[in-house]
Amino acid sequence: MPEKKIVIIIEDQEKWLRKLHGYIANLNCEIETFKSFDEAEERLIKKPTYHLVVTDIYPKDSLEEERGLRFAEFVSKREVPVIIVSGKEKKNFENAVKAFRDFKVSDFFSKKKFDKLKFIEAVKIAFEIEKRRKQKIGARTNIFVIHGHNEERLLELKILLKDDFNLNPIILKEQPERGAQTIIEKFENYAKNCKYAIALFTPDDEVEKNGEKYLQARPNVIYELGWLSKKLTRKKIMLLVQEETTIFSDFQGIIQIRFKTKIEEKYRKIKVELEAAGLI
Repeated sequence: MPEKKIVIIIEDQEKWLRKLHGYIANLNCEIETFKSFDEAEERLIKKPTYHLVVTDIYPKDSLEEERGLRFAEFVSKREVPVIIVSGKEKKNFENAVKAFRDFKVSDFFSKKKFDKLKFIEAVKIAFEIEKRRKQKIGARTNIFVIHGHNEERLLELKILLKDDFNLNPIILKEQPERGAQTIIEKFENYAKNCKYAIALFTPDDEVEKNGEKYLQARPNVIYELGWLSKKLTRKKIMLLVQEETTIFSDFQGIIQIRFKTKIEEKYRKIKVELEAAGLI
């Protein structure tokens, strides 16, 4: 049986919410609806498995006219197709140009000139784009990404590995359970299929020991790094360490690349190490 597609709809007008839901419902989909960008973003961060986003661009509760475009940018960075449906006729053209140019939006519809059949066809095309994207990713080398709470740096690393180096970053929270009963079982199931690992050390936890305070990575980062050090050996692991993060001496001997604010500061060094490992 074909996999059900998960579609996210953001629309604050009940009439249009029902319409869009009805048009998509017969396409073997699970549909989740939201009336604000904040609610939708929270869901997409916590549960990042979805195949298409259909969104308004100017909901009534948004004080910023650019909020919809910023949401489209948020989704496009995750390489998921976006279809925009807008009721603001005056700005439709300029927003359509910006959306297609900057955020790789799949299609753009005006509510005043809405064409049901063209919309359904656009949804089918978006599903096909997502399918091809997954097939392309399947041919990439799997890189396990260990991380803590810093979502910004995690997203930056994910985009860097996928777009610049054509690698497939495996981020545990984004993967389906596949029968795993515990988080450790799920971790081991995915980690064993990776040829390389990158551990992102960010100063997430404050620790006090012998009267001294210091910042370190989350405990899961340390556990996963230890497990992968044995599985892959230290030569196949890279540590990306943000300033002010303390790391244990046990991890000496693993490649360490330190950055101040953004990972892109060390782009060239990361590239050199991935080339040396035969990954790019």
